[in-house]
Amino acid sequence: MKLEFVGLLAGFFSIVGLMPQIHKSYTTQHTRDLSLKWLMLSMVAHILWFIYGISNMLAPVMITSSSVCVMTSVLIVMKTRKK
Repeated sequence: MKLEFVGLLAGFFSIVGLMPQIHKSYTTQHTRDLSLKWLMLSMVAHILWFIYGISNMLAPVMITSSSVCVMTSVLIVMKTRKK
């Protein structure tokens, strides 16, 4: 059995898991409860996961990490834009 499906499913839930936070931050225009340090650490971690995915040609890792990087970037912009 090929476990790529499990990786894609995990990636899907990781991506979907960030969507409510982005939606809430956008609609309320408040990000004070988000830690900028956590956002930055998450960004670094997912950049490293993306590099790992590319080096090992792992599509689920590349898709998930790049998507989460984009969504984390959105949160970082919202966090730093409104101080």
